[in-house]
Amino acid sequence: NSSVSSYIDKEDEEMSESSIYLKKFSIYTASASQPKNPRPSGTLPAICKEDCGEDAFFILDQPSFSALGIADGVGGWTFLGYDPSLFAWDLMNCCKECATTNSWPDPQDILVGGYNKVVEKNEIEAGSSTACILTLDKTTGTVYSSNIGDSGFIVIRNGKVTYQTHELQHYFNAPYQLTVLPDEMKNDPINIMDSPNDAIIDQCTVEEGDVIVLGTDGLWDNIFNEEIITKLASSIEKIDDIQIQIKQINKKLYQLKQKRQQKEHNGLKENTENIIESNKNENENKNQNNDQVMENQINEDKLKENKIVEKNEIDIKNESENEIVEEEIKINNDEVKDNNNADNADNADNEVKTEPNKIKETEYVNKENSVSSLQDINEF
Repeated sequence: NSSVSSYIDKEDEEMSESSIYLKKFSIYTASASQPKNPRPSGTLPAICKEDCGEDAFFILDQPSFSALGIADGVGGWTFLGYDPSLFAWDLMNCCKECATTNSWPDPQDILVGGYNKVVEKNEIEAGSSTACILTLDKTTGTVYSSNIGDSGFIVIRNGKVTYQTHELQHYFNAPYQLTVLPDEMKNDPINIMDSPNDAIIDQCTVEEGDVIVLGTDGLWDNIFNEEIITKLASSIEKIDDIQIQIKQINKKLYQLKQKRQQKEHNGLKENTENIIESNKNENENKNQNNDQVMENQINEDKLKENKIVEKNEIDIKNESENEIVEEEIKINNDEVKDNNNADNADNADNEVKTEPNKIKETEYVNKENSVSSLQDINEF
């Protein structure tokens, strides 16, 4: 994380052509940075004023104003073989050139002019960066700012934050940023290409004794404002030693950040272990439940099998009983048939015996009939 701090004091200055006095603010400025991966000695590129990791800054103090700027290079370029700090430093150096003027420099003009210089020089192959530029009017105490991305500044007065910039994000972890693309990536629609004109322009007023802290997201994402206030209040004692003190404060804030990240890491590890243990218990419960379900299924299958066996036995028994009954019925029917056949045979014998009598009777009747007929004829 990188930060630039300014302490505002005031002094009276007599104007040469007038008897009136103007209040004039004195600005005491200091910078400090704590790179994640410090460069080995002698490897710092010439464009970099000091080793700030992927960050960069500039400070310009003029009689009527002070200008400050900070940039946070996007670290993702490292994976493509580009040094993220080069674009950030080139942007800040060009912004400082644009701010060096006798007229009043507007922070938005500084940001636009600085970015255009980077593009026109074409010395940086690729890179992108957030940026926050502010100018302090030493006469009125007005602070003008232009901010693009998630860097920014706060104003501290009497132990409280009286002003804080707003960040610009496309979505989580994708802040607005100024970019220079290599030729092979210029036609890729997924690249974030923001304009300095997208920056948030704002202003506020400072008073004697106020402290301005300008920093990258490495500061704001890891340290609470209250912690910054506490460190500043306990450390800034002599204005003349502000540079040394700011570096000490920044180091303490960085150590605090590391402790918090380690604590969060340990907490995450503990949570992970709890989750693993919870999952283990859950799996054991699942296995026990699965065993119980399997046992219940086996018992249910056995019960079904027993029911099927019992049903089959009952069916076989019923079938046997039915066969016996059918056999008995068949035997009875056969006996009835035999009896009927015997009766029919007796009847046939009787008919044979009575047949001659029937014949005789028939003959007699015929004779009688014949006689009767003859008598009739004779009578006629």
